[in-house]
Amino acid sequence: MRILFFRLGAIGDTLLTTPAVRKARELFPDADIHYMAGEAAAQLLENIPDINKIIVLKTVKHFLPREFGIFFVMPFLMREFGSVDYDYFVDFESSYFSTYVSFFIHADKKIGHRITDKKRFYLNKFYSTRVNYEDKGQYAALRHLALIKELKPFDKADLKLVLKISYLEKIEALQYMDRHGLNIRGKKIMLCLSSTWKTKSWPEEYWIELIGLINNKFRSHKIIILTAPADPAPLLDKLRELPNVHVWTPVELRPLAALLSCGDALIANDGAMRHMANALDVKSIGLFGPTSDTGWAYEDENNRVLKADMDCRPCHKPECVNNMECLKAIKPEQVLEHLSDLLK
Repeated sequence: MRILFFRLGAIGDTLLTTPAVRKARELFPDADIHYMAGEAAAQLLENIPDINKIIVLKTVKHFLPREFGIFFVMPFLMREFGSVDYDYFVDFESSYFSTYVSFFIHADKKIGHRITDKKRFYLNKFYSTRVNYEDKGQYAALRHLALIKELKPFDKADLKLVLKISYLEKIEALQYMDRHGLNIRGKKIMLCLSSTWKTKSWPEEYWIELIGLINNKFRSHKIIILTAPADPAPLLDKLRELPNVHVWTPVELRPLAALLSCGDALIANDGAMRHMANALDVKSIGLFGPTSDTGWAYEDENNRVLKADMDCRPCHKPECVNNMECLKAIKPEQVLEHLSDLLK
């Protein structure tokens, strides 16, 4: 049996599909499983034993509607899949674009979620099965697992995300910390201020206040700031001046994941870093503003979600008319209290 999975979304979106991939391997232990993903997310799929082959789909930036991007990737799709047959094509993305991608995949059965836009409803006809998963408020990983049930029914599945760091990558991360005096044996508290939306960013002054609170509370610790290329330089310069703070300079995604795996806890906005922490068994605190915590976070004793109880959230909007009051309502003292509990 040969199965092709598809998800071209961001890093966190792709990681949320890994429980479904693991379940497919459990149901079909001898299957040849391929996964087509975007360039960044594909890096994090490396070393996962459930995947036999990773196919990187490189997209081209353009100013046309997203579905027109299919014209730029058509030559690659014809070369890669022209002579390959699959038993199943499982479309985790289930968008207009992914449906157009499916035209180039030879598969006995094509499975995806139902497209509800009336103008694009005709695209549902091109798949063998379209799953009408109505409970969108549940954890996103459950939505992906619903597609696997179309391959073979099952009752239970492990919801833990999958990200595998090699022994060599771990050693290199430890060597990095040793070179920068990051006290390998002490507590390592990771902070990630990065965010794809301004409305998902906890206030800068709150981060600075939180670092002061952590320094007063803990001994033998280091605070490591995990950054992204788009993080504001003035803020990072301020953080470098604070005691016990080390700012990691972006290099590659996998070294970042390896460094994160050495942490005792992560505090982050809603984003990919928090999903990575879940997959790496690093305790986490997620700061949620406009996005749905029930849909994008798995909360248990090691993964906390902090949010404001406000009528306007979750709004899922990249712009805010309420001055981001939902995030401002999450105070540094509250975050410190949960961090102290996690590090007991």
